[in-house]
Amino acid sequence: MYDYRGYPTTKRERKFVVDGFNFRVGPSRLRQLRVPPEMCDVAVEMAKSSHVCNIGYSMWSQEEKTFLPRWQAPHTNYTPESTLEKAFEYQTAIDLVGIPNWGLHSTYSGGGYVADMGITEGQARKMAAKLQDSNWLDLYSRMIALEFTTYNANSNLFTYVLYTIEFPPIGGATAFPKISSIQV
Repeated sequence: MYDYRGYPTTKRERKFVVDGFNFRVGPSRLRQLRVPPEMCDVAVEMAKSSHVCNIGYSMWSQEEKTFLPRWQAPHTNYTPESTLEKAFEYQTAIDLVGIPNWGLHSTYSGGGYVADMGITEGQARKMAAKLQDSNWLDLYSRMIALEFTTYNANSNLFTYVLYTIEFPPIGGATAFPKISSIQV
């Protein structure tokens, strides 16, 4: 890794975000919420067409099953082991100590499918490539959130960043960033 001048960064410097003042606390993670396929009603006249049934998100109709990579049904008694496999395991808000968050299109539960992105840029890039190869985001993804925390010793502030991207069923994507700071 290199700094803004092109010089290699030290292990200590890599713990800070790009400004050099905010220290990253723990790993960053991606959290996804999705809907189950084929949950909406399709008129008999449309059922013969190549219509894909796709609904909007609500906390009461979200997908909560555990899958294999590529959203395949798991075997009986399947337990995810690798970090990639764990990204396809649903975790409740209680498991994640998460709270609901709002976006522009919906309010999202504090649970979801979580991908731990690691603590270095290299680890994050590798995990992002694995997620992309495994179709972690697909037609049924409704929200993905990048979450991380930083600490600034100069101002004694912890800052929590929640960068949400929503995917409505009609297509497109909407970004909704939230930054919350607390002085200790």
